[in-house]
Amino acid sequence: MTRAVAIVLKDDAIALIKRERDGRLYYTFPGGKPEAGESVEQAVVREISEEPGLQVEVRQLVALVHFQGNLQYHFLVDILGGEFGTGTGPEITG
Repeated sequence: MTRAVAIVLKDDAIALIKRERDGRLYYTFPGGKPEAGESVEQAVVREISEEPGLQVEVRQLVALVHFQGNLQYHFLVDILGGEFGTGTGPEITG
């Protein structure tokens, strides 16, 4: 599986998504897998709109991470608009 990940920086903070799975609490960068016909860059822009509720632009690819047989593209993004915490994707709404 391929995952598109955003590194969202603002002032002295970095955006992370709080998750709990199988009784374990952890934090991850916002992002997700590309939909059919979608590039990893397009996926990260869509995911950041759905999850934290921000409109972003991809600045640059900063890392390719191989994790448990999956490839993760980590992009540094610039915030263009939106309000953090207003995402409406299924990850946020339950």
